[in-house]
Amino acid sequence: MARAKNMIALAQSINAQLAAASANDPSSVSAETAEAASLATSSLQSLGLLSAPVTAQDVADSSRYQAHLAQELAGVLQKGQVMEKQGGVIGLDEVWCLWNRARGVSLVSPVDLRAAARHLPSASPSFRTYLRVFPSGLHILHTSRFSLPAFSSRILELLDLRQALTASLADEGSTGLDRQTREGLGVLEVADAEKLSVGLAKEMMELLEFGEATALGGRFGGGAVVRDEQGGEGTRWQRNYISEAVWDGQVL
Repeated sequence: MARAKNMIALAQSINAQLAAASANDPSSVSAETAEAASLATSSLQSLGLLSAPVTAQDVADSSRYQAHLAQELAGVLQKGQVMEKQGGVIGLDEVWCLWNRARGVSLVSPVDLRAAARHLPSASPSFRTYLRVFPSGLHILHTSRFSLPAFSSRILELLDLRQALTASLADEGSTGLDRQTREGLGVLEVADAEKLSVGLAKEMMELLEFGEATALGGRFGGGAVVRDEQGGEGTRWQRNYISEAVWDGQVL
């Protein structure tokens, strides 16, 4: 931790001295010196550290400490363009590695990382990065692109395209196998379309099916799709036409 703070202090000190010298006499600062100072600053910037990392000793109150950590984490993610490079979603374990590499010696614990991640929306409202915890225990950070409404909209649009394709195959008199392989979406197809790992694609589809858990133990936002277990062919998801449908005068 001391080493990281010293690096930051040194870079800031050199830049301040160069700025003062350049203001008084621009010719006194050589190109090599300015380039070296710029390299030091850009190296710290690429790690997301332009100020000393916050520690528990710096802030006595735990809630304020978590808020400060969230601000630091937002800075690391933004300056490194992490979310953009990851397509809008990243596992919290990867974030933990990136952040601790940037901090240096004083590592952030997984508990503090989870607490800081929950403060991200308030720490940097313009950044719009959120923590999601799946029922399996998987933790991710995601942008608004992977909010449930946005993800649902893309998946339903893809399902509608598949349905149109299936209808065209029926008109052409295709075999049942052709139709079966094109009806609905399998997890591999979702992973390919959304540029996700297979495991994460499955977790996201189950959110569309069952909804997200609430603090009170309920769920919200589910029911967009229903699953079709096709035996040895695996699970495929279809648009949910069952909920709210009327059958024999009864709303399902």
